[in-house]
Amino acid sequence: MLGKWRLTDDAAWDKRGNVSGLRSLRSPAPGIVGILLCAVTAAAADGTLLRQVAGAEVDFAAGVITVRAGAAADTRLPRADLARPKAERQARAAATTKLRAALAALSLSPGRTLAATEIEAAVGRAQAKADYQSNGGVLLALTVRFEDLFADPRADAKPEHNLTVAAAPLDVAPVFVVGGQAGRLRWAVYKVGTPPSALKARAAKRDDSGRLVVRNASDADAAEFDGARAVIWVQKPSR
Repeated sequence: MLGKWRLTDDAAWDKRGNVSGLRSLRSPAPGIVGILLCAVTAAAADGTLLRQVAGAEVDFAAGVITVRAGAAADTRLPRADLARPKAERQARAAATTKLRAALAALSLSPGRTLAATEIEAAVGRAQAKADYQSNGGVLLALTVRFEDLFADPRADAKPEHNLTVAAAPLDVAPVFVVGGQAGRLRWAVYKVGTPPSALKARAAKRDDSGRLVVRNASDADAAEFDGARAVIWVQKPSR
């Protein structure tokens, strides 16, 4: 379901949700011209695991970062199909700018963000989905998965770990302590609740530095965690 759009007075929705009589679209923010789409919440996503980061929706349950933008059709062109390519380019450019800003603001773990080279690589891996309006306008979403944020072939060969923690912030790539060794997960997704016993999830606790200290683990286990994927079962996600 689409959220609310703010349109100028010379635009109107038709009964199917398309925009007609459109000459310009403005964001509520001063000086920014475009379309503002309010956050779209997927039905399957747990709302407690959704965060807004610099205009992007970060779904920590699915491990997905999504930005949305739109562009109106150039009404000087005689047909919608002629106006659509330009509108799509404009929508993609606007979404790409938003995605770069969101990735720069995204916290991987306390005090750590993506490097400029990692941001550009992630933007290059983003998947686009366009919604073509009958009047030539375009709404476009760009999506990046957590796994696309890093180029780390080690993770492909390592098993996925399940951890359970009473309370923790939602970090994309948490720092862990196993035995006496510290390391970093490649990326993690989150679930709210108690893991099934068959998963044999390991208990962890967040320390004062924001690291996940894995209980009942030895130094020998550290290599299996470093650079691996994880599902973190949390009872109370903190913001």
